[in-house]
Amino acid sequence: MPDMTSRVAILVSSAAIDSALSEGLWDHVQELSHYPSVGALLQAAIQPDILLIDLPHFSLLREREPVACLRLSRRGRILLVLSLAETLDAAPLLPFADAWIFTDSIRGRARPLVTLGREAHTALPPQLLSQSGIDQMRLPLLDRLSPAEHRCLLALGQGLNNRNIGKALGLPEATVKSLVRSMLSRLHFRNRTEAGVFAARNQATIQSAGHDRILH
Repeated sequence: MPDMTSRVAILVSSAAIDSALSEGLWDHVQELSHYPSVGALLQAAIQPDILLIDLPHFSLLREREPVACLRLSRRGRILLVLSLAETLDAAPLLPFADAWIFTDSIRGRARPLVTLGREAHTALPPQLLSQSGIDQMRLPLLDRLSPAEHRCLLALGQGLNNRNIGKALGLPEATVKSLVRSMLSRLHFRNRTEAGVFAARNQATIQSAGHDRILH
């Protein structure tokens, strides 16, 4: 657990999250430091045993300072601080953190959550343990789709291939292929099968998202 031998660094943009973390840790660690930027963190004389870092800063650290990120990981634990709403966007970065701390459940629980994180464990919110919960996280992302991408998603839910989607939408098959690829990326699907199953389960909700319906 975080104890009097731990040096903990906090690098988060949200003052509320910073406060929640600090309140739970300040009298249980040897040193608690706050940094305004990745640059300030890397210029610090002493590397932390535990780094609590939010998604934007971790993304920046990984992209611009990969060697420094590796050095921090070898020195101590990197705990990614994020909200449930950010989880799908964060998927490519999750494996590079030692554990994750979800801000939705952090109030009053900072110390036990960091304790788990130091042992490379994460307390997963119930939403991540069920398919319906993951669906509810993905549905708000529908606004990212263009009308054509939205129609492609509905068509995948009906089991159509690219050729038949093209016929239904009056588009070349190559264009449909590009639209499907873009839609998969925007909604963080692993493949078209996963997208089709999602669309079939949530057809009514997807249709009511504000775009035209197809294939009546």
